[in-house]
Amino acid sequence: SSGINAEYGESEQDNNFDSILHSCWWAVVSISTVGYGDMYPKTGLGKLVGSCLLFISMVYLALPMTVIVSKFNKAFERFKEDEQASTEAKEQFRSILNSKIHSSKSLSKMNNSTA
Repeated sequence: SSGINAEYGESEQDNNFDSILHSCWWAVVSISTVGYGDMYPKTGLGKLVGSCLLFISMVYLALPMTVIVSKFNKAFERFKEDEQASTEAKEQFRSILNSKIHSSKSLSKMNNSTA
């Protein structure tokens, strides 16, 4: 680590990352696109690694979204089709029920008129 810093002419005192846990905190915050700004890489190598990390994390987080959205759209289309089929079945049941009611009323009228 100090060899790389010496090569770039930067000292370890300029580093915000005091430990591996601090570095992991920065990575998680940056990957989740919150980016508080409390820590950031100051060395050239750190900026390069950070930029690569952010690009890879955007791709890593964006790829599953296409699958999730596609599955959601398919499920929603199925839901709409099921709802429409249910509505049509209810209407068909109502029309059958109404025709049975009308036929039973006409039968009862015929029975009353013949008696």
